[in-house]
Amino acid sequence: GVEKKVRVFPHGVDLGKHKAQFTNKKTDVIFVGRISEEKGYQQLLAVVPLLPERKFLFVGDGPFNHELEKAANAYPNLKFINKISREDLLTEMANSKVACVPSICQESFSLVAAEAVSLGLQLVISNSQSLAHYSALPMNALAAEVKNSEALKNALEQAIDRPERSREEVETLQK
Repeated sequence: GVEKKVRVFPHGVDLGKHKAQFTNKKTDVIFVGRISEEKGYQQLLAVVPLLPERKFLFVGDGPFNHELEKAANAYPNLKFINKISREDLLTEMANSKVACVPSICQESFSLVAAEAVSLGLQLVISNSQSLAHYSALPMNALAAEVKNSEALKNALEQAIDRPERSREEVETLQK
């Protein structure tokens, strides 16, 4: 027979002292990324008024900050943070239930998605080919047609309603 060798490469996600939080999630859905069209922030923003009982947090910087600042004033369930330290970002992520990566471009590697699952979050991604591997076990992300607000809303609700990841599952995802 042919001998197969398996080599494991680390995913490069350094969470430092941050650990997954298992109680008191403050935020239902977090978006972390550049506030630009290709990252799909507009697609997620369109869902905010459709889920008024859910808390959304957008963290990032980019050419459309003003749009998110206006939206945060308009929607009581939306918070926008422009500048944030990495420590504070990881804390905000750990205190969230679901991370959404609604990119409408092809991503080479989504660090946000890797960090999110390592912190125990559920993940909703765009159904692009470059993010498809996150849908497989153990990450088990929900893929949605992000340009369809109803489809994205449904995926987010499904992810929010999923049971919290177990400590064992999170430890596996951190390897």
